[in-house]
Amino acid sequence: MKSFKFEKIVRACEKWFNEACKAWMWDGPRADLAEFLRSASPTDFGKALTRIGQLAAWHSRTGCVSIGNGKAVEGWQEMRRFLDHELWSLRIRCERVRLTGGGTRNTADPTRKPFHLLAMQMAFRDWETIAQLGKTVIESRNNIMLGHSWGSEEREAFSCYVCELYTRCAGTDGFPDDFGPYEGILAAWSNTAQMADAIHALCDYHVKQIKADGEFEHNPHDIFPSEILALYRVREKLGLETPWVNHPLLDTPFTQVPEKITYEPDPLVVQAMDLVTKLLPEAVAKR
Repeated sequence: MKSFKFEKIVRACEKWFNEACKAWMWDGPRADLAEFLRSASPTDFGKALTRIGQLAAWHSRTGCVSIGNGKAVEGWQEMRRFLDHELWSLRIRCERVRLTGGGTRNTADPTRKPFHLLAMQMAFRDWETIAQLGKTVIESRNNIMLGHSWGSEEREAFSCYVCELYTRCAGTDGFPDDFGPYEGILAAWSNTAQMADAIHALCDYHVKQIKADGEFEHNPHDIFPSEILALYRVREKLGLETPWVNHPLLDTPFTQVPEKITYEPDPLVVQAMDLVTKLLPEAVAKR
């Protein structure tokens, strides 16, 4: 099995904190958002959306470095910022597709991204707000809202698995999908002993998929096993016992998600988000 050392991923994230990356991922995007607020121009709509995405990536890496170096409170706040920024961005992109009547494919988000976010919401116990994305995931099985590969019969096993976890959590009917390497989890759903083996196998699979073009290539999904933590959270919510598995992937501070995470909103980002939302109809009309 490919070895997993979370410290190696943390050190790789630390390499981002140099002047060049900071200018590209933090200073530059913030300057562009400030200019967007001054101009309030619909033509800058797409750029503002991209810049907020860059800030989300910065928060992700900052969170990983902080958690990895023992600064859990600050780290989880940054991870929460990442998730909230990405969820907002996805909602805007989906609304843009709706306003165009499906004429604009959601190309900016690879099909996996919404499902990584849905898994993160389950891992973070976002039970009060998760229905919005969950509903979008279910409805988009028959359209291109989340990309062509989800709205067809060529769905990835990862996406199908996360969708299945959500439907079980929500108490709705699932779908007869091909779950591939995740099939063992669902087959062992009612057998605690088998579940332990299935989770261990899934941990091995996650580690193997931390590679170029792998399911967990990008940060924070490489170091934060949301698809496994989501399983624990869903079963916990359903009152089901789930064995904790001894595996290097789970033996890290990145599995210790706090019950509640709060942070001070960034006024610049909040104002930019509000303006993007306001300008969305006009920006679509000008396409």
